[in-house]
Amino acid sequence: MILNLEDLNSFKKNECKFESNQTFIIWNTKVDICVDEIKSLQESAKKIGNTIKRHKIFEGLNKIFNNLEERKNINEEEIINSIFLVNEDLLDEYRLKNDEIEIMREYDIRKFQNYSEILFRIDYIFDLFKNFNFIICLQLNKQDGTLYKLNESKSKILKEYKINSENELINQIKNIQKEFQRDLIINDKIIIYGQSQLFSKKLMEQNISNVIIQNMNMMRSELIKRYEDEKMKIRMTILEERLRDINDEKKVDLYVFGRLKMEIKEHVENYMLKELFIEERKLKILKECIDESCLNFTIYPIVSLEKGDIADEFIQKYNGLMGIKYY
Repeated sequence: MILNLEDLNSFKKNECKFESNQTFIIWNTKVDICVDEIKSLQESAKKIGNTIKRHKIFEGLNKIFNNLEERKNINEEEIINSIFLVNEDLLDEYRLKNDEIEIMREYDIRKFQNYSEILFRIDYIFDLFKNFNFIICLQLNKQDGTLYKLNESKSKILKEYKINSENELINQIKNIQKEFQRDLIINDKIIIYGQSQLFSKKLMEQNISNVIIQNMNMMRSELIKRYEDEKMKIRMTILEERLRDINDEKKVDLYVFGRLKMEIKEHVENYMLKELFIEERKLKILKECIDESCLNFTIYPIVSLEKGDIADEFIQKYNGLMGIKYY
């Protein structure tokens, strides 16, 4: 039995190349319904072509089936609110706390989820219960507008509108920015997207403050990518300013370049850095080799959006690492 959510971190590196690490996320579901769901998964598993993969997945399903069947025989009214991590050698359970169940209810999360993958879906679980930074989106379908917030793991409808004209849309955007100001403190841009005649050429050409307009339907992953690209452009503007300041004789001594585990690590652990620009893929290495308590400064993860942009130049010329000292 896993007692604390944080203990799930110990399973992050459990790897199976046959995609037989199974994550079950179940809430507010009677145990007999769970048993029926597992039976259905067992039937599907019989059709897996790869013999080794089929065996591994089936062994894991047998473990959770036996667990739930036994509980059903004891109390068929039992409600399951748990996360199960299952493979052919493992069955571990984390029982959701009341506040975590409330999160599932508030965001209308699917009640029975099952994933068979190389790794257990630990990052998704932590995002579900710990990440409350949202993108604010207004989806238009003809004259109907749906305002909602979303991130990688959850979404919630905030309001629905009937919008009859371009002027009404512009006024509604201003009202949204006022009404949901608290939600916009961290993620200050609203994405407006969909298919509607309200997306006139005039509207598309207007530079409405803190608004991204996309005249198309978009999936969650596309919305998040579009928003992240906008954030990256802001970071790249700051990066460009810092790179320009290298030529300033008064500031040149503030810059730190070199290897992540040598020069950069030394300055971080001595609390000398005010800012660090780092190629995003190296961020994981940074957090693995340096204690989190030392990372008490501004970190700008950098990703190139297209060949030849300032981020690409930074990665090629400076190895994607640049620290700025306090003095």
